[in-house]
Amino acid sequence: MEPLYLPMRQAVQKGLSALTRLAEERPLVLTSHGRPVAVMDSPGRREAERAGLREAALVVAGGGQVPGYGRACQVLGVGDDG
Repeated sequence: MEPLYLPMRQAVQKGLSALTRLAEERPLVLTSHGRPVAVMDSPGRREAERAGLREAALVVAGGGQVPGYGRACQVLGVGDDG
């Protein structure tokens, strides 16, 4: 799903309630002077992406076989606190 790029000036004019409604439909990228400065997304989409990345990391860390989560975190050098 393609994100919606929105200048900060417009984001301020729309207000937080409108932005959260928009973010439920698609990711928002807030920009300042044309540069991305913040991202708003729905919790459900964020968790689904995180789960997919975690699964991919497990496969990569295990050389194609799925190792334990703790071992994958150790190999990747990240914490295993979720």
